[in-house]
Amino acid sequence: MKPLVIMVGADKGGVGKTTVSRALDDYMRYRQVGCKIFDGEWPNGDLRQFAASSEVVDMQSVDDQMRVFDRLTGVTLVDIKAGLFTDVLGSLNRTGLLDDVRAGRFNLALLHVLGPSVASLSEMAQISEKLGAGATHLLVKNYVNEAGFKEWDADPRFSGFLSSRAGHVVTVPHLEARACTEVQRQGLAFGSFIEKSDSRILVGYVRAWLRETFAAFTAAGIEQLIEQTKA
Repeated sequence: MKPLVIMVGADKGGVGKTTVSRALDDYMRYRQVGCKIFDGEWPNGDLRQFAASSEVVDMQSVDDQMRVFDRLTGVTLVDIKAGLFTDVLGSLNRTGLLDDVRAGRFNLALLHVLGPSVASLSEMAQISEKLGAGATHLLVKNYVNEAGFKEWDADPRFSGFLSSRAGHVVTVPHLEARACTEVQRQGLAFGSFIEKSDSRILVGYVRAWLRETFAAFTAAGIEQLIEQTKA
């Protein structure tokens, strides 16, 4: 068995990073995979209101880094606080954890949620440089709140970069605003909303969105990494 660590991060807030983590949590349940979840939005936590089992951690604290990485089993999902993605990877590099990934001791998947601005490219370059071989670096274009990527699409340098990463770009589709708002208001996981809501229409929108998002995760190879935790 090879443990899997999935880290979700972004260079700025407001790009739907926690939404992606919530969808991954639902994806694990759908795949009937146990998953330990850490909410890196220290001290208050954004993820734990939707994932009650998550633990809030300060990823800049050595003690909390030990809580996350010292005893890896199965799948571990870490929602990194916005703006700390590069710093956390630097810590993993200094402590030799990235060497463990390269040696095949555990798998690491990084889901880098892009902002709509091309400023995200500089962080991507820094992260790719730190990772080297052995880890899966996925770029996430999140349309759940209708955030556009006009700068990316209009500039051939950046659209070309995304094209070169074909197979490593996860596109999270738009979720109808009324449905998104209601899920947020009730503070439920997407799967729990589908089970508990009394609105057939809103349930339909959320179910369709979750199905498409799951398909995007699978196409990017996350299911294959999960299977390696069971071998």
